[in-house]
Amino acid sequence: MHALGKLLSDRDFRKIVAIFVIYKLFVIFIAVGTQFFVPSDITHTEKVTDNLFLNPFAQYDATAYLDIAENGYRNNFGAQALPNYHWYPLYPLLIHVFGFVGYPLAAFMISNIASFFAVYVLWLLVKEELGKAKAKKTIIYTLFFPTAFYFTMIYTESLFLLFSVSIFYFAKKNNWLLVGVFGFLIALTRMQGILLLFPALYIYLRSAGFKFNKIKTNILFLLGLPLGVLTFMAYEYFITGDALIQFKSAINFGKSLSFPWEGILFSIRALFVDTTLINLSYHMYTLVITFAFIALFYFCYKRLKPEYTIYFVLNMLVILISSNLFGFTRYMLIVFPAFMVLSTFDGKRAKYLILTAYILFVLLMAGSIVLHVTERISIPLLYTPLF
Repeated sequence: MHALGKLLSDRDFRKIVAIFVIYKLFVIFIAVGTQFFVPSDITHTEKVTDNLFLNPFAQYDATAYLDIAENGYRNNFGAQALPNYHWYPLYPLLIHVFGFVGYPLAAFMISNIASFFAVYVLWLLVKEELGKAKAKKTIIYTLFFPTAFYFTMIYTESLFLLFSVSIFYFAKKNNWLLVGVFGFLIALTRMQGILLLFPALYIYLRSAGFKFNKIKTNILFLLGLPLGVLTFMAYEYFITGDALIQFKSAINFGKSLSFPWEGILFSIRALFVDTTLINLSYHMYTLVITFAFIALFYFCYKRLKPEYTIYFVLNMLVILISSNLFGFTRYMLIVFPAFMVLSTFDGKRAKYLILTAYILFVLLMAGSIVLHVTERISIPLLYTPLF
């Protein structure tokens, strides 16, 4: 907290705080305002809470986290009465702990407080790696990416970004105890959390000069990552008798594995089959963003340290081996090295292209918030379900 107070006296960081507040107000204004400007008879918004401020933030996966916080894991979640074992437990547990203020309010506060500290640690990390100017750009590029509104929703993006950036930051400080603690927490936050083991291990081995005789017992703190996964599996075995039930549960929600190119081919084929305007736009947008991240991966390899490239490629591969690209832009949101490398483009032409892209991104975020809050608004000739 002392370090945070010192940072707040930094003029550059105060600008970051101002940008963060502007971003939050932008998302909140559109999310809350949508329910007053869009007729309810053409929306699919779930009434999770009677609170008009909080309900827009409690849609889609948010209902699962809130339900687990209140009712625990079960076999008959939601309208389709499906198992909910693949949603990871840390966020619902935190919601339950602070649920005395009301579950939706607790969840909203956790996400938004975590998003501030995620920005704080990201600023510290990138400032040390690339300097203040690029740290500022990284945060702007992160907060105004089209799916960045998830940092304000009742979702795990904020917690995941906070823990992942903290792992990198404390690994570079050789504070392996905190790396282990944050590793344990991130492994309980989302399935991809275990991926942080590999960049953290690389940083550790580099600090030891890649020499076996210089490896110390503090490497054992890295076991916090697999320990988090094993803890969740052990818990699910205890309550269901099946340690692998999370994977079976995910299949029920359309999550399956395929070759990395299958998702891309799926979206290309969809351009000729799923041709309603809103779905066609979604497939085109997803393909453009996918290829943009593939290009950014190349520049990450060229311009950033190997640990960032390791984290980048592992996350992207995990998404690409899904049978489709649905949610690609959401899942890549937490891959902060992409935004770090974007901040390194200093040429006039690159700056112009990035500025143009982000003007479009802000508009896309506004539209995405409306679609999310209304659970895909029904407009004749424009709407058909993606699934």
